[in-house]
Amino acid sequence: MQLRQKQEDILSLNVSVLAVASDKPEVLAPLVKALKLPFPLIGDPLQSAFRNYDLIERNNTLGGDFVIDDEGIVRYAHRGVTPDDRPPMAEIMDALTKATVKEE
Repeated sequence: MQLRQKQEDILSLNVSVLAVASDKPEVLAPLVKALKLPFPLIGDPLQSAFRNYDLIERNNTLGGDFVIDDEGIVRYAHRGVTPDDRPPMAEIMDALTKATVKEE
């Protein structure tokens, strides 16, 4: 998992990572424990987050990667074309870095 490999870099930016899956929390609990994820994985069985970020197509949830600043503004959005479509980690790190820079 790319995020795990970049965990120290992510922590140095003082940002939070949150993963959302369309399963129930009780279904995800064994996975979270087994993977020892360094970030929260939240269950969204009603797919509210997927709907809010336009990640449902033909009743299927798609992957998405978003950088949201501390004011709630989406600074980066990658909506997957397929469930496994993800941007390069360098692109996400660049977006995280830019989102943490405060404009004077």
